[in-house]
Amino acid sequence: MKRRIFVLGAGFSAAYGYPTVEKLFEKIMEKAPEEKSKEILPLLSEYYPHFDEKYKNYPNIEEFLGFLQIDKEMSISTGRESSSPLFPQKPIYDHDRKKIEKIEKILTVLISEYFFEQLNQPLPSHLKNFCENLKEGDVIISFNWDLLVEKCLDEIGKKYSYFPWGDPSDRNTKILILKPHGSINWIIADSKEEIEKFFKKEEFEDFGDGRTFGFKNFEYRKEQEDFIHCIIPPIPYKKFTFPLKQKEEKVCEKVPGHLEVIWRKIWLTLSEETEKIYFIGYSFPKYDLHIRYIFRKTLGIRICKEEKNDPNSVKVINPDFLVYANYVYIFGKNFIFINSKFENINIKEDLFNQNE
Repeated sequence: MKRRIFVLGAGFSAAYGYPTVEKLFEKIMEKAPEEKSKEILPLLSEYYPHFDEKYKNYPNIEEFLGFLQIDKEMSISTGRESSSPLFPQKPIYDHDRKKIEKIEKILTVLISEYFFEQLNQPLPSHLKNFCENLKEGDVIISFNWDLLVEKCLDEIGKKYSYFPWGDPSDRNTKILILKPHGSINWIIADSKEEIEKFFKKEEFEDFGDGRTFGFKNFEYRKEQEDFIHCIIPPIPYKKFTFPLKQKEEKVCEKVPGHLEVIWRKIWLTLSEETEKIYFIGYSFPKYDLHIRYIFRKTLGIRICKEEKNDPNSVKVINPDFLVYANYVYIFGKNFIFINSKFENINIKEDLFNQNE
C-alpha cells in the first residue's frame, strides 16, 4: 500500500496562533518565574552580545538550545569538570556541564508548560478539517514539539500511534506520527520502575526502549519535571542517547532510544514508493543537515531521476517564497509550490486534490 506523508513544520502550528521558533523564546520568557529568568539571561547575553532584555530581541530558541548542547559537549572535551594533564591551563570555555544541563532543563520545562497551556484553547475548524481528511495508514512527520495534531485526532476519534515498529496491523489502522525532534509529552527515565513511582500504568506508554515514555493525557504535571524532557534542537550534531542518571559519570552507560528508531523509520518510509507527500510550513533549514540528507538521499534522488514523475506527488505549502530554493535543491523542480499561509488554503481542493 502506498502511503501519504505529511511533513509539518513551524508554519503549520503558526496557522493556529502558535509562535514560530523565532518568537517562542519571547513567549516563554514572558511567563517564566523570576528565579528561572535569572538563570537563563546571563548566558543569553554571553551567546548573543546584542541581546537586551528590554528590547525583547530574543534569538531563535532552537539555535540557543543548539548552542547549549555544543557548549555542554565542549565542557566534556576540554576537561572542565576535572583536572587533566592534557589541559593544565584554564580552559577557554568556563561553563561546567551541570550548569548547562540545568539551563537546558529549565528551558524544556518552560516550553512544555507553554504548549500544554495552549491546548486549553478550542481547536480551530481549519485544523479539524485537516485531521478529518487524514486516513488510516497516513504518516505524519512533525518537527513540532506541540500536541496540536494529537489533540485534534483524539477529539474527533481517530487512532494514531508513535510506535515505528509496533503491531503490523497499526500500519493500516492507525495514523503514524513520527517526531524526530521529540515531543512535550515524551520523557526519558532510567527505567519503567522509576516512572511507576510517580504515575499510574494507564497514564503513560512505554516506547519499547525501556527508557522513553509518552503521556497519554493532554495536561502537564509537575512530576514530569523530575525527568529528562525528550526535546532536541535541529542542529547538525545530534545525539540520540541519554546517560543513565544513576551512572552519569560512565560514558559507556548510554542506551539507544526512541528518537534513534524514529530517524531510521523516517529513512525507510521515505525509501518506499509513496502516493503523495505534502510539506506544510516546513522550510528545510540549512543547519538541520540530518533531515536534508535523508530527504535528498531517499525521496529527492528518486524524484529527480523519474522524468515522468507527477509534479502533484510532492506539494509544498509555505508563505515564504525564499523557501522555494531549498526545495529545488532537494527535489529539482518536480513539485508544486503553493505560496500561501496554511490557514488560507482550501483543505479539500488545494491539499487533498479532491477536484483533480
